[in-house]
Amino acid sequence: MGSIVISPLGAVPEFGAVVTHRIWAAWSESEGFTFEELKRDLACNLNGPGIPFTLVAHDGDAFLGTVSVIDDDLPVRPAIWPWLASLWVEPDARARGIGARLIHESLTRAAAYAPALHLHATADVAPFYEARGWTAVEHEVNGVTIFRRPTRAPEAVS
Repeated sequence: MGSIVISPLGAVPEFGAVVTHRIWAAWSESEGFTFEELKRDLACNLNGPGIPFTLVAHDGDAFLGTVSVIDDDLPVRPAIWPWLASLWVEPDARARGIGARLIHESLTRAAAYAPALHLHATADVAPFYEARGWTAVEHEVNGVTIFRRPTRAPEAVS
């Protein structure tokens, strides 16, 4: 095994199709989005600095996972911005810290643009995020909990 690298999707466009497929199959298809609609949305994540962006975890040419930071992930909460969304790690790459690395890199990159990230999670995956420093800020919003995490570590007080 080589070394795991986290790259912006724009730097590794060869992973675009697999990223689109994983997100579509895991979430977007059941929400009524077509594959082509998702592909267009992800293309917006390739246009330079700022939010939105998509990251890819890979080991050489082997896709390991992805995550995005987007403008809006929960239409019933339009004032909340930005969102960590679509965290996916390939089943055979799980339990190796890849999801945590994707989250960390998302927080680091988003820090230049936002003081915090938000996400929504169902009860079955909420403990994963709680164990990684996310704080629940609202419960039972369309069956999910909304979490928040600062993009920067709090300053030490002397």
